[in-house]
Amino acid sequence: STQQFATLARRKRFSTEKFRVALVADVQFSHRKDRVLSGRLVGHRDTMRKIFNAIDEWNMMSRYNYLSLAVIIGNPADLSDNEDIFLEDLDLITKALNTSTIPVYYSLGTQCRTVNSRELSTRMMVPSDEIGFYEISPSPTWKILVLDGTECCPSAADATGNDVSELRQVCARWNTKFHWLGGAIRETQISWLKAQLELCAESDTYVCIICHQPIHPGAGDSESLLKNAPELMKVLEVHGTTVVAWIAGNDISGGYAMDLVGIHHVTLPGLFASPKEGTAWAVAEFQPRGRVQIIGKGQTPSRTISRGCLVKTE
Repeated sequence: STQQFATLARRKRFSTEKFRVALVADVQFSHRKDRVLSGRLVGHRDTMRKIFNAIDEWNMMSRYNYLSLAVIIGNPADLSDNEDIFLEDLDLITKALNTSTIPVYYSLGTQCRTVNSRELSTRMMVPSDEIGFYEISPSPTWKILVLDGTECCPSAADATGNDVSELRQVCARWNTKFHWLGGAIRETQISWLKAQLELCAESDTYVCIICHQPIHPGAGDSESLLKNAPELMKVLEVHGTTVVAWIAGNDISGGYAMDLVGIHHVTLPGLFASPKEGTAWAVAEFQPRGRVQIIGKGQTPSRTISRGCLVKTE
């Protein structure tokens, strides 16, 4: 409960090596009516109330210096064929998120690309209208790398025929299934990721990667995965002592897997798919020695993970 968070914050004297991040996947607010998706009733309009409830908790936690920042993983607003309607929904949900007293960051989802990247950059906290990947360094011993899985996205408002053919080639190369709402990470971003991981390895800094799409087949269904997921798995294979977790959304049921080098792949369930009076988000506490305690709310399970092993699941 909120009171438990407050009590915990009062009792502990947290070191600067610990910090906490609120994580929410797939808010997908819109004015559309309730619908059935993957066998469950989902209410897009309900997410406005759910996000305000979450923000109330974030703001209370921040008063006790318990929470540092929040990351919205994926789509704050739901897909619409009408750009004006999408922008209206996006403006409403981002204005709600702006009532948070902690900084709110975004990891782009493919539904965000209903509008061009310049429009997105004016509404969401991304570094520029051309770069949706960046680093957050809240602690001397941890770094969060936020990736953009929508670089190559055929459904994007500013996509061209080249984007479509490029994603088809990516899918053919890595034996994944083409999907119009699918996305892939391009070589420039992969090179940036490799460079960041090398720097972190040299400085003994632990890394958590946040991307809307999962990459491990055990952490999400095949449609939800990044289309060049096997390529990213190969990148991580050589950094198993540096990367602790890849945290994603996109599969609304959520998921979890640990790969062969001990990296945890955590997929958060979608907020919009949680029960009408329920919720789905988490607070991740990043601790020394590569340990992360994920405190789940509602549909999100709690788990404690550490570099190379799963400590506990609730």
